[in-house]
Amino acid sequence: MTTSPATNSYGTVTGVAGMSRMWTNAGVFDGATSPTDEIVVTWIDQVSGFMNVALANEGFVIPVVQVDALAALNAVVNQYVSDMVQGSNSSGRFYTERFLASGIGMLTQIAKDVNGWVSSNASGLESLGVVRQSSSQDTIGTKGVDGNGNPMFEIFQRDAFGNKFENWGNN
Repeated sequence: MTTSPATNSYGTVTGVAGMSRMWTNAGVFDGATSPTDEIVVTWIDQVSGFMNVALANEGFVIPVVQVDALAALNAVVNQYVSDMVQGSNSSGRFYTERFLASGIGMLTQIAKDVNGWVSSNASGLESLGVVRQSSSQDTIGTKGVDGNGNPMFEIFQRDAFGNKFENWGNN
């Protein structure tokens, strides 16, 4: 019986319980609550998985350990899992007529929300000191050598269009 999220997860069962007190036993998820503590841990791990994929897509090293960023990630994951708790109890944003009619599943919507959150907060996370490395997504792909190993050059050079680099810092 696993009642603790994985080490690379964000959020806590206690944090989710604090936002979902109505569906706990005196502020605690257990085997008699709906959802159970095990289900809440599973959801924390799943939403954290979405978060880690989104962070990795933005070039961040995961799991995030910078204190302020970690606090934000914990809060976001706790909120999204609390939304799932509410939805599983026929309440909250996942139990509106509009959402139900959309045919979108809770996890699909949360994945979209996570991607949006990470994308809109990427520069802030980097400014806080979260380690970010570049990836192949950050570059324009070019073939550096031909089949024989001879260097290849771009078809168009900057000068071909009258575009010249000027060092504006020395003026």
